[in-house]
Amino acid sequence: MTLLTYAVLDVSEPVVVKLEAPYSVAGRLQVVLGGMPVEHKEVVALEKGLYPMLSVLRLDGPNWGGITPHFQIASPELVEQAKALQKDKDALAAERARILKEGIKNKTPVVRPYADVPEERRKHMFWVADEEQARAWFKLHTQKIHGQAFPGP
Repeated sequence: MTLLTYAVLDVSEPVVVKLEAPYSVAGRLQVVLGGMPVEHKEVVALEKGLYPMLSVLRLDGPNWGGITPHFQIASPELVEQAKALQKDKDALAAERARILKEGIKNKTPVVRPYADVPEERRKHMFWVADEEQARAWFKLHTQKIHGQAFPGP
């Protein structure tokens, strides 16, 4: 089962937070904040303002337990760790931008039918009810990755 929720965070003053979006055998939670994917335990700096947030929860069985996204104030140590990790993310974004600039593209379409994906890979992917919804979600939430344009499906 896949559940999608949408909310708008109202940040009253600048804050640095760490996302807690746990995953387990029972399910996986994915969060897109302000149009950018945010990973479990990722540290982000939020300025004052409104942030649209999409949460996608995929449940894989009867062991659902308590899976809820929430933010915690980030400690100075976590901020330093996040800065170090950001260097790796920036290098990955630069490599993606280089590949896109050179015109090397993934031959596998991003939006595709469930039956076209090998069974062992299906549990690691995001699924929605229909193609129109999938394309709309993709267009809304993945047009830019770290400031770089990203081609749609």
